[in-house]
Amino acid sequence: MNEKTQKEMNFFQKMLASIKDFEKYPILASQHFTKVVSYLIILILFMTVICGLVFSIQMYQKMGQVISYIDKELPNLYYENNELTVESGEQPIKIAIDDELIQKIIIDTSKDLSQENIEEEKDELKQNQVGILLLNDKMYFKLTQSNELIEYTYEDFFAIYGIEKFQKSDIVNYFSGNNMIILTIAFFITYFIYFFMFNMIMVMMYALFLGIAGYLTAVALRLRLKISAMIKMAVYALTLPTILLTIYTVINQVTGFTITYFDIMYITVAYIYMIAALFIIKSDIIKKQQELTMIIEEQAKIAAQKQAEEEQKEKERQEKEEAERRKKREEEKKKREKKQDEQKGTDSPQADNV
Repeated sequence: MNEKTQKEMNFFQKMLASIKDFEKYPILASQHFTKVVSYLIILILFMTVICGLVFSIQMYQKMGQVISYIDKELPNLYYENNELTVESGEQPIKIAIDDELIQKIIIDTSKDLSQENIEEEKDELKQNQVGILLLNDKMYFKLTQSNELIEYTYEDFFAIYGIEKFQKSDIVNYFSGNNMIILTIAFFITYFIYFFMFNMIMVMMYALFLGIAGYLTAVALRLRLKISAMIKMAVYALTLPTILLTIYTVINQVTGFTITYFDIMYITVAYIYMIAALFIIKSDIIKKQQELTMIIEEQAKIAAQKQAEEEQKEKERQEKEEAERRKKREEEKKKREKKQDEQKGTDSPQADNV
């Protein structure tokens, strides 16, 4: 895959490559950080939207049962001047809903409620997957996946819908019509914003941890890789675990099924991907080194052969020159002998005349 093909990879191509093509991890890790972060954002968006839709649909289906319970079982309550008041002498009111979307509702609108009591009720709410705590001036939501509570003041929450006051009968009437859809959308938006931020921070922390672990592993494998490249690889290595987390979250919300130590499995799968990618990189480096060694050896053979040929040519040239010189010397010798013979022939009559 060349650079042009790399730039043309869309989100789904990167996702598939992250899951099944370990040999493409070096290419994915060579991308600019902005591309890697944009991939991560889109991945978390998909995850949050899917989980948010499932949560909202369940919320819509179960809200009717909650409203029926409020109408028949709860004492009268009213909201005015940004405060909620329940006409009941015994508080807190704790409503446990087994096998429902909302496991617990705690209502305690006492104005003299101490901070210690509030913390105790918040801790009790955290023991459930989904729950609501209603106080005199604010409320808390406990949602799946997080042990932290989402806090809203009544003033801020009801200002969104332009509500200044209501009582129990208004609640029942309000949620009997199309306003249920509006509330469901509001729950979806709240869920989306909170869990998008939560999942984004969580995955980034995992990516940083995996990047460091991958870098140390690369050092052990004698691979010279930058830690920034390892963090990029970690983002893509978290693709399959994030998809599995999405599936698990949906199943957990629908059925209540839980997997012990899922967090450990999540990070383990991603680390296995990192290790596999590193071994492929090392294998490629060894292969390239072997190919380079073969090329060097072949070039050495060619150079030796060429040198031998040149030496042979030089030897033949020298022998040829030596033969030519020898021939030339013989020719010169013959010329000298002939000249000497001629001189002798010339000198002989002169000697006879004397």
